[in-house]
Amino acid sequence: MYHKPPSPLPLGHVIRERYEVKALLGQGGMGSVYHVYDRLRRRDVALKKLHPHLGEDTSTQLLRELSLQERVPHIGITRTYDADIDPETGGLFFTMALIKGPSLEDLLQCLYQHNQHPALDMERLQRLMTSLLDIFKAIHSQGIIHGDIKPSHILFAPKEPKNPAPLQMPTTTTQCLAWMDEQPKLIDFGLARPVAISLFPTGGAGTPPSMAPEQWQSKTALTAATDIYALGLILYRLVTGAPHIGGQLPTPSAWLQTHGHTTFPQPQQEKIDTLITQCLAYRTEDRFQDASALQQALQKTITPRTYEETPISSPKHDEASHSAPLRAVEPQNRSIEWSDPPISIQELEALSKAPQLRHLSICRTALQDHHLVYLSSLTMLETLRLAGNQLTGKGLQYLQGLTKLRMLSLADNPLQTDTLASIQRIQSLKWLSLRGCSVNTDIFLYIQSLPSLTTLHLSENPIGNEAIAWLAQMKSLRELSLHHTHITKEGITQLESSHPSCTISYSSVNKFS
Repeated sequence: MYHKPPSPLPLGHVIRERYEVKALLGQGGMGSVYHVYDRLRRRDVALKKLHPHLGEDTSTQLLRELSLQERVPHIGITRTYDADIDPETGGLFFTMALIKGPSLEDLLQCLYQHNQHPALDMERLQRLMTSLLDIFKAIHSQGIIHGDIKPSHILFAPKEPKNPAPLQMPTTTTQCLAWMDEQPKLIDFGLARPVAISLFPTGGAGTPPSMAPEQWQSKTALTAATDIYALGLILYRLVTGAPHIGGQLPTPSAWLQTHGHTTFPQPQQEKIDTLITQCLAYRTEDRFQDASALQQALQKTITPRTYEETPISSPKHDEASHSAPLRAVEPQNRSIEWSDPPISIQELEALSKAPQLRHLSICRTALQDHHLVYLSSLTMLETLRLAGNQLTGKGLQYLQGLTKLRMLSLADNPLQTDTLASIQRIQSLKWLSLRGCSVNTDIFLYIQSLPSLTTLHLSENPIGNEAIAWLAQMKSLRELSLHHTHITKEGITQLESSHPSCTISYSSVNKFS
């Protein structure tokens, strides 16, 4: 029989002459969670209270929730305090630490409203997923299945005390991403079970659409792989920035392309697609079997600073892979990476005869401006990485016909600003890196007119606060990197005010001073 949840307790109501209700934090089918003030301990806590109409079985379940939550000694598990009975209703309740930060769901919705796709860069994605998986490694090592993982059950608490400054809920992209660097806290063990008793008599135990297929089936044993399915859905949203999930999901890269947003560099995106697909496999045996296995796979797939912020002076490559000169490109090849050995004219000619290429990386190969003419025939190119070469910018005229080019890296090239006029004619660009190119403010004469540019890397360039006015006009920007420039902290604050939807990465250490 359906029972309508009771009306929330009024503000100021006192439970057991000790806990004063200050706010309702949430309400579900089992009970309600309140922000209360503990008069005895003189502190704010959270109080979870069962609905009065629920019977003894649910009270037993609440005690099991409390017991399982206390079994996991991890900073990412919300600390519990006391359990007691409300004498007015006879209902059971317990208290726990009050987490005052936003939920992961709050942050994802905020990022979506600011058109942040992907939601996180590689470095922040790895940091957050490492923190989350550390929590679930601790849970799974105790033989426990959480069974109800979703973004609203992950809250963020400051790693360092923020008093006396008040905590603020995020409203800008920069604030959202800053919260994601704080400590995630997992709440609500209401559906948690030891693996030994993970059978549910009826299906449907969980929260759609975060439930794994086996959670819909009655009398089906759940395993740690059930949690992996839900974690895969969270990872999907972190990668894409999708506002919600449900039904048959396309791969993350397909979602980003369909919605007109930037994907991660190839082949990184393909690896992420494969990893998430394995997390979301229909059969439990086809998924990663626990959080430890997923974390190991993630560390091999997502390596921070692998694309644009990795210093070119520290290359990593397999010399054997370039022992033989390139004579031809196989028709099925869509992606080629070439680094360190100087590239020959014969090899450039072979590349020019591969119009099917979508992603090309030629880094640290002594490439010069006149060599770019060989790339002019690659009209299907979407990603082109030319970092660490000898380009001055004059050869960019040969790239004007690449109308599908979305990502271009010219990092660590000796560019001459007055030769870069051709870059403004590559109107399809969404992602551009000029890191470490010694360009000055005149560069904005050419890049400010790029209509679709959402990501711009200008770190390690001698530009100062005079760039603020130019950048403020580039309203399409969603990610901006300004490490080691002449721009002051005050200039960054001004820029954040004019660009609330843009994530700005900034280091105060001035490389040029």
